Amino acid sequence: MKRLYGILLTLLCASLLLLSCSISKDFVLEIKKTFNVEGSSTTYAKTVDVDPSEASTDFEKYKDDLDDIEVQSATYRVFNHVGSATQTITSGVLKVGETSGATPADLINVSNIVLASVEGVVKSVTLNSAGKSKLETLLNTDPYLFRLYWNGTVNETPLDFSVEFVIKIKVTYKKKIF
Repeated sequence: MKRLYGILLTLLCASLLLLSCSISKDFVLEIKKTFNVEGSSTTYAKTVDVDPSEASTDFEKYKDDLDDIEVQSATYRVFNHVGSATQTITSGVLKVGETSGATPADLINVSNIVLASVEGVVKSVTLNSAGKSKLETLLNTDPYLFRLYWNGTVNETPLDFSVEFVIKIKVTYKKKIF
């Protein structure tokens, strides 16, 4: 009888272990998007729809089993600036939202950026918590797509420059195997 209880207890413990087995993998998703800003107005507004699967085969493979998403950092780089040495982005905001255009949230705010002085230099930026949260939610929700909005004002025209944003996101995939 003791032997039967021992076997049953062993089987029960083994079953519990197998039921809780899962595999986990972390990877970094790096979203790179460039906005070409041209025109004769002192304001600009650009948008781009983003499919993170195009930036990472891991994201495409694991998107249905995501466990955690954390927007970690962002940078920008100005390039192809054709303007005066004093041309300045007086205010700029990178927003994130649904591809339908509904309720974007501020992800990055910049101001007083003298384009000639930062051209070609990668600059780190502070992330807005509302935008981080919005992006994390959109990346964890089918269809896993989002829209970036780059809007701002400058002190002089004409406008002719490009800005590349790079957003680094830690993604954790977790799959139960039993």
